[in-house]
Amino acid sequence: MAAAQGVKTRVAFLVRSLEYGGAERQLAALVTRMDRQRFEPAVLCFYPGGEFEAEIQGAGVPVIHIGKTGRWDWLRFFVRLVRKLKELRPHILHGYLETPNILSVLLKPFLPGVRVVFGLRASNMNMILHRYPWVIRLPYAVQPFFARGASLCIANSQAGKAFWCSKGIPEEKTLVIPNGFNTQKFIPNLALAAPLRDLCGVPGHTPLIGAVGRLDPPKGCEVFLKAAALLISAKPEVRFLWVGDGPPAYRAELVQLAASLGVSPQVVWLGARPDVARLYNAFDIFCSSSLGGEGFPNVLAEAMACGIFCVATSVGDTASILNGEGFIVPPGDPQALAAALQRALDLPPEVRQQSGERSRRRIMEEYSMDKMVNRTQDALVRLTSHPKQVIK
Repeated sequence: MAAAQGVKTRVAFLVRSLEYGGAERQLAALVTRMDRQRFEPAVLCFYPGGEFEAEIQGAGVPVIHIGKTGRWDWLRFFVRLVRKLKELRPHILHGYLETPNILSVLLKPFLPGVRVVFGLRASNMNMILHRYPWVIRLPYAVQPFFARGASLCIANSQAGKAFWCSKGIPEEKTLVIPNGFNTQKFIPNLALAAPLRDLCGVPGHTPLIGAVGRLDPPKGCEVFLKAAALLISAKPEVRFLWVGDGPPAYRAELVQLAASLGVSPQVVWLGARPDVARLYNAFDIFCSSSLGGEGFPNVLAEAMACGIFCVATSVGDTASILNGEGFIVPPGDPQALAAALQRALDLPPEVRQQSGERSRRRIMEEYSMDKMVNRTQDALVRLTSHPKQVIK
């Protein structure tokens, strides 16, 4: 179903929820900035609520709750979803993440002519999937089969494209559009460092290594703590800060691990914060300890946009994003991570600052919000007007 000339292209985005997460943040950034002269976006959520819902609604984009009542409430949920989509009559149905992607293909028979777009946000999942129950592993396993019914697959990283194409998603229908970042929001501001450090109980002269992300095993939280213990044994003055939260049981495990490693006094658990863009300015070093699964680590680009020197594991497109700045280590290696963090701290402050300035310029030039939105809009226009020429 192509939009007639002069008719806005109706795009329905399907997502599990609008809770805090990298994919959800990128979705909010996209739909709130789409050209309303050409597009009519709407967001359909399995579940209500979430940090990004108000932002999307505030931009005049409808957020529609389908009202899934639990993990196994599929039949009634599917019927409600079909009814709502028939009312919206989208030209394009765009899934975000695995289960919404699969659902988008299953909905095609009820929406004649609709073009389905898969949103591929993950890369190599092999290191982390075994940590999850089968109900979470299953969508990753079957997504390549259902991708046959998609008109276009948009990956946010070259690593993600390579991973999914190796699993069977056709390369000829897969396009890479990297994430975009608001460099007016994520910005260096040294004046914020002192009050933010006061908030964390960290004196201004104390070296501070920060991490941002949900408390989740794939984020490498245990590796972060073990690296902290190794570094503290050589540099006892260093402090570590984790911004983000997760399941209480897992958080308790991490607190216990920090205690067993003897680093509890040097580790601050700040929890989830709405002002995370400001908090990067409190860090001397940003650390990403991810074990895998991420195609494009958003927090890495956010830290770079704030001019912070970065030490990160080699997951997804990390090496390409850093482009020679910062240090990169293998995932799952506390010794290598601790050594890289020590090298970073031993650099003269002006060297780290110059690297941070180059990093910020790279995000502004290569990963701006405008680039991400324009590339996506161009791909969607080509999909409805010239579906055979959509990959460029």
